[in-house]
Amino acid sequence: LAILDVTEGLPSGDPAALPPPPAEGDSVRWLYATSGTTSEPKAVCHSDGTLSAGGIGIAEALQTAPPDIHSLVFPYAHIGGPDQIVMALRTGIATVLAEAFVPSETLAVLARKGATHLGGGPAFYLALLAEHDRRQAEATAGFDEHVIATVLVDHGFARHHQRLHRRTLDDQ
Repeated sequence: LAILDVTEGLPSGDPAALPPPPAEGDSVRWLYATSGTTSEPKAVCHSDGTLSAGGIGIAEALQTAPPDIHSLVFPYAHIGGPDQIVMALRTGIATVLAEAFVPSETLAVLARKGATHLGGGPAFYLALLAEHDRRQAEATAGFDEHVIATVLVDHGFARHHQRLHRRTLDDQ
């Protein structure tokens, strides 16, 4: 799993120098996969405005702010991708991006980077919990990845997986 750390040396500038947003912010320009409230996959049409509203809504609901560190370890083509990116840009929080989801490697990276928020869905959380439990049971050398107990899980409106919900509460 390749890691590109861009937490140091990022450019800064005056946001007023940015170009204005598109004049047609309500025009449908995007088609994203989502599971919504039913947890059944579907495609939904979006505009720049709806994508912005989603990310801003998540940022406000989670009350994210520096020094929070978010992670985006699921496909960007899911609606959660732009939601998480907008949230990070809106709040200025650091974000860990993963090119591929490999639970054994992803868990280690999230722990090393000190992730406080995990964006994704039940399948991702369950895979990370299984990897966490496997390492704990094997007492893997240097096992100190407390990311599971400290991370705030963000899974939009997907129906909660009962075992995951209980486990998340038990680990807090």
